[in-house]
Order: sequence, then structure tokens, then C-alpha cells
Amino acid sequence: MITLYIKALKLGAWDYVTKPTRMPVLLNAVDRALERVRLIKENRDYRQLRATLEALQQDEEVGRQIQFQLLPINNLKYSCRPE
Repeated sequence: MITLYIKALKLGAWDYVTKPTRMPVLLNAVDRALERVRLIKENRDYRQLRATLEALQQDEEVGRQIQFQLLPINNLKYSCRPE
């Protein structure tokens, strides 16, 4: 059984559920899978944002314009110097 479990994980399985399956074990496996999918998507989004910011950093004027658009209106502060 352990050999099959290890083989499944090496082939890319996120989890291994034995039969007969107990509902709490299955629900736990599904929860972990959903969390992993969420983290993968979040990581992809952050990488895309980072690439965009790095590209904008190459053009300082465009970067400055985008910073102004992203600043909260009620707390508008922009300075080249740290506070």
C-alpha cells in the first residue's frame, strides 16, 4: 500500500484516498486540493503582476502615472523620498 501511495505522489497525485473511503477523509482531501489550486492561481497572479511592474519600471513616467491611478483617493501621497 505504501509503495502505491509513493508511486502515485511521484506521478503527481496531490493526495491518496483508500477504499472504502470515509467521508471525513475524502472531504479533507478535497479541501486540501482546493486550497492548493487557490495557491497556484494566487502565485500565477503575483508572478504576472510582478512581471508587469518590472516592465513598467523600465519606463519611469508610465510607472509614475500608474502609481497615481493606484493610490487611494482619500490618502493621496506621492513622493520620491521615503517618509
